[in-house]
Amino acid sequence: MSHHIYQTDGFILKGREAKDANRFFTIFTKDLGLIGASAQGVRLLKSKLRYSLQDFSLVHLSLVRGREVWRITSAGKIDDISKIENFSVVARIFSLLDRLLAGEEKNADLFDFVLSFILFIKKIAYQTLVILKIMLAILTMMI
Repeated sequence: MSHHIYQTDGFILKGREAKDANRFFTIFTKDLGLIGASAQGVRLLKSKLRYSLQDFSLVHLSLVRGREVWRITSAGKIDDISKIENFSVVARIFSLLDRLLAGEEKNADLFDFVLSFILFIKKIAYQTLVILKIMLAILTMMI
């Protein structure tokens, strides 16, 4: 039986251990929306996916739909967002995405906005970033 392989870009919002060597990831993708996906054997030292599937990364994914969850068949890291100087802003945005998005629903406009915002954060001055942190903290408290 042949399975369709979906190719998409996505932000890895968080990951957690599952079973012995597996991990389960919450990923916000451009084409599929917010999904949960598992990667088999990714915690093993010999795993090829180990370094691509890090929390807070922008990755290009190949996914196959399983019975219950998506399965990651291959991944390539596009950008490691955790290396941004003011990473706390991005971490809060990812936390908001995880709490506010529900289900698998394509939302390419939101994905593009988050991507452009992260690129913007890489370039802006520290003073502007402090203002953004305050605004984001207020927004987080309102929810």
